Amino acid sequence: MHTQSKQHFADPSTSARRPRRRPSSQSHLLLTRASAVASLALALALGCITPAVAGPDDGKYVATQGHVDAPKAFWENGNFALKSEANLHGNGPEDVPLEQTVNWVGKGWSGEGEGLNQYIFTTDGHPALEWLGEPGRDYYMAPQLPRYNQDPIWAGLGADSAIPVEEFRDGTFATDILSVNGPGTMDLFRFTDWGTKADARRMLSSTSLGLHSYLLHQGTHSHNYTLFSKPGRYEVTYRTVARSADGSRAIASEPTTLVWQVGGQKPVSGEGVVTSVSTQDRYNAAPTGDLSSADYQLSLAPHTGRENAGDEKLTDISFSSGSAKSGTLTLFINGYFLTDLEVKDGKAVWPEMLGSENSQIQAVFTPAEGEDDAARWISAPLEFMPGEAASVSSSSGNGDWPVEIPDARNTVLPTSFYTPTSGDYTVTVEPTGDPNISKLRVEFKDKNFRGFIGGGLFSEGEEVYPTLAFKSVVTDGVAEQYFEASKYMNGTFPRVDVIPHPDMNAATSSVKLENPFENTTPQSGSGSFEVLENAEEPAPVGTEEPTAEPSEEPAPGPSSEPVPEPTAPGEPTEMPAEEAPSEEATESPAEPSDTSSSEVVAELPSENPTAAPADPAGETAPDAVLPEEAAEPVENTEAEPALSAPADLGQGASAISPDLFNPALRQANAESAGDQALSPQGGAENQVAGPELSQAPASLAQTGFGAASVTVTGLVLLTVGVALTARRRRKS
Repeated sequence: MHTQSKQHFADPSTSARRPRRRPSSQSHLLLTRASAVASLALALALGCITPAVAGPDDGKYVATQGHVDAPKAFWENGNFALKSEANLHGNGPEDVPLEQTVNWVGKGWSGEGEGLNQYIFTTDGHPALEWLGEPGRDYYMAPQLPRYNQDPIWAGLGADSAIPVEEFRDGTFATDILSVNGPGTMDLFRFTDWGTKADARRMLSSTSLGLHSYLLHQGTHSHNYTLFSKPGRYEVTYRTVARSADGSRAIASEPTTLVWQVGGQKPVSGEGVVTSVSTQDRYNAAPTGDLSSADYQLSLAPHTGRENAGDEKLTDISFSSGSAKSGTLTLFINGYFLTDLEVKDGKAVWPEMLGSENSQIQAVFTPAEGEDDAARWISAPLEFMPGEAASVSSSSGNGDWPVEIPDARNTVLPTSFYTPTSGDYTVTVEPTGDPNISKLRVEFKDKNFRGFIGGGLFSEGEEVYPTLAFKSVVTDGVAEQYFEASKYMNGTFPRVDVIPHPDMNAATSSVKLENPFENTTPQSGSGSFEVLENAEEPAPVGTEEPTAEPSEEPAPGPSSEPVPEPTAPGEPTEMPAEEAPSEEATESPAEPSDTSSSEVVAELPSENPTAAPADPAGETAPDAVLPEEAAEPVENTEAEPALSAPADLGQGASAISPDLFNPALRQANAESAGDQALSPQGGAENQVAGPELSQAPASLAQTGFGAASVTVTGLVLLTVGVALTARRRRKS
């Protein structure tokens, strides 16, 4: 597996603060939409065929090859609004509606002539990644920490600093993946390659209901891996949700879909409005031609070139027309759009990393305007098996129009409130075979309970900043975390915080084990959270569970006869003004679809010997930033009354200060534990990695150091600022 640099400095040439470009105004959006629709209508009326490279997301904002927070939760008009924050126009980060963007994960290699693979993640039997499958499995990757550049995309998710956590039950809010509609699976996780079970922390997964939710903290974002089992077009529907402070209602954003284009060619950038004609319309507009006289062939074969790292993982998808024809070849994988290719002189070739699983590859060829004697063609599905060649020709006639086959492993998150049948749970902290690695296990009596685990190992008398943080997710009634805790952690006290998902009718709970932690001695305790009365149900989110198999009766495919003038896509309705972002823009009448259905991530030593080291799974304390890009302060929430700790903490537990449940303290605890702090101008978009720290640990948890108080944090920021200034001067 490719090992990446564990820490990185800002690029001195781009680290100066730049003005934030705000989203387009309503009038500009309307003008852009009207212009795009008018251009489409004119082109179709004149019988013109769209350019060869014209995918279903052309015209959207394209987030790629940079630092991207998507989705990022904002607070507008009393509710959450999901946006993408990215450097879309080269002049600094800007926030645009999530549904108007597409994240493109293409091929990518590290910069400065290094050329390391940054887009293929290959499993190697690492003990913390057993859930990804046997060694040798290949995934498309958005890396956690690219080197010298931000290729192919540096993607995470986050929350604005103005989120009013004091209005939420226990200050808790989360981003959910409601559904993933695509040819494969999707996984997000943190990972640092030290060879132990503690090296990874799973965040989100399309295949597990427990991992459909990620606990957010205001003013932070994540740095993580995002893996896809296959390339293709994925529609990922998100929401951000909280429970009102009195527990009576859900506060949830509108379900919002972000397209991830994995592999293929880069979509054509625009201003948030789709400008391309659909593959089906383009096909219908082309002459039928005489397919019997054509000699088309679609073939798959292992890529033979070795120009770049990772080329040995590629498969060449090739098309030949048998003559010097030109046009557009649209490729599909399991019925989902993969890419458009220009056919020149009768040929087109696209090398692609297709993953380690069998797939169906299909092509649609549309002759170019003026190729009146050429025939259009829909290939039969071609079965891809890793490492093997295959081909199909037009001699077998036209196949059926590509039909999307969703990955059956993907699950859909229910969004109704749930009342647990029991609040009981047990906590176990025990050694493993490795004297430096221990295991936390929290098991709930009700296996349908969903939530998060916080807390950690605390020095005596400390209740806010753990020496080592617990951070896990409850999946099928169980939360587990392997953590690095050698004998130097002995004498600290394990405390587990149970944080229910906002959909749960349950109260936050905590258990502090009676005995100090000893890395060679197991101990356990039990607790019970309060089960609350059912409250007002949230409004339906309107998501439908994708079927594992295509419907028996696919929607009608393209016509057998050419359509002289395909109907232009309907003009989208007006976008709501920025003053009302909670009202989602009405979509235009559907087009015929293409288918039928860190700067330094460093925690410098603290003056406090008991200060909290970062989560050894890799999520670090707030990024060290230059003094002029200091992290935004957490909003003062002292008006929020502290919630009472549970009166009965259960066997093996001791009393907890009620201040533990104050949202302000929980926020400080969370930031100490780990998400990346956001600078006011989103300064992370300029971060690149370098070799000077390539041998350093991903966090300094392994050395016993960590983040401490606000005073020490300020000293750290000043120290890093001086160091980076000196580094710039040396380079100049």
